[in-house]
Amino acid sequence: MRMRNFVGTVVATLGLLLSARGAVAESSTVISGDIRSSYVASSEGEATFDARLLFDWENVRLTKGLNLTAGAYVRVGTDTDDAPVVRKLVDDSSGQPNFGFEDLYLDISKELVGLQGLAEIGRFRIGWQNPEWGRTDRVRPTNLLVAHDYTDLSLDDRRISQFGLSTKWGWERRRYTLELVWLPFFTPTRFATDGPWRFLSEGVNLKRELPEGADSQFGLRGCYDDTFVVCLMGYTGRDHLPFVDAVAGSLVYPEMRAFGGDFQKELFWGTMFRAEGVWRSYDGEFGRNYGEFAVSLEKIWPSTFYGLIQYLRQVPKRSDPADAHAAFNDAVFWRVSYGDENDGWYEQLEGAVNIDPTMVFAEVSVSGPTPVKDLRFTLGARVITGERENLISGRFSGNDGLFFEIRYRR
Repeated sequence: MRMRNFVGTVVATLGLLLSARGAVAESSTVISGDIRSSYVASSEGEATFDARLLFDWENVRLTKGLNLTAGAYVRVGTDTDDAPVVRKLVDDSSGQPNFGFEDLYLDISKELVGLQGLAEIGRFRIGWQNPEWGRTDRVRPTNLLVAHDYTDLSLDDRRISQFGLSTKWGWERRRYTLELVWLPFFTPTRFATDGPWRFLSEGVNLKRELPEGADSQFGLRGCYDDTFVVCLMGYTGRDHLPFVDAVAGSLVYPEMRAFGGDFQKELFWGTMFRAEGVWRSYDGEFGRNYGEFAVSLEKIWPSTFYGLIQYLRQVPKRSDPADAHAAFNDAVFWRVSYGDENDGWYEQLEGAVNIDPTMVFAEVSVSGPTPVKDLRFTLGARVITGERENLISGRFSGNDGLFFEIRYRR
């Protein structure tokens, strides 16, 4: 972690210096800053404050065929000092670092390494990255390469960047593409263990059984994109989401292999249909083989109204109380919104219902402008209810809360 923070500091400093001196004038990407401040209060009376300052450099041209992308941040919050920690790892009170980066990688073109005749489009990527696979919305069954951050039980897709090497190639104007990803080190999914959004019951502390040293993960994905899009994928590595060893009192991340695919096609009246599925096969004592699929319909009306509904199902259904994989085993997700989230007023309602066992998540929010240019606010409420025993002894009571966010972006 210290190495990542050091490299992030160097990249952030270098980027600011290059910006000031105009050394990246050839880049078409605007360097931007994003300041977010949010306040969350739960029904138990506990509250958190979180402020983040982000600097994003995307596709900055260092030289011909060599581009840099970096996303560094500085964070201040209630869990960054000696106060009671709200967000932290299962057995580590360090939580999210106060300074780091979300992305930090170099893109190397095929021409730079003398492979211009191999394909029409080709690149190598090395560094901390977030490979994103799948077509559906909130929960993507085929998106298995990187870990996620569930420290506040939000439906937001917060992926944790991992160091690795990837390469992507395309033929016939990207009609056919092939992507290979290698991640040499394993990173587990993050959960909160203290505060109202904790994943475990109060007083429960499980150790993590992590592999020692390097533990490689591989992913391969091929796609065809024409009047419809279809992709096939394969993955071998560890499951980022843990299983519970009740005897040893630990969280186990078993090795697994997964095979699946996704599909996308526009239907009637501009409605987009998406589907994907995957079969997981586990090694060892923990982890039962199962399949997971999702289908969704998405519709955008003239630039103002948006609607989405998604169904997620596991086969066979998993209902073990000590299994985090069973959180959404038979669930419906939805999201409707009106307006432009970056201009004027914007209203959104989203949520999820797991049919059996019962769990309901709902969030409503309103976003609007302020007298200060580029400064927007968001006010919302979140409700989570359900059967307490369905998430590793975790609880739903006390997860209800209000949140307020101020966002400034240039």
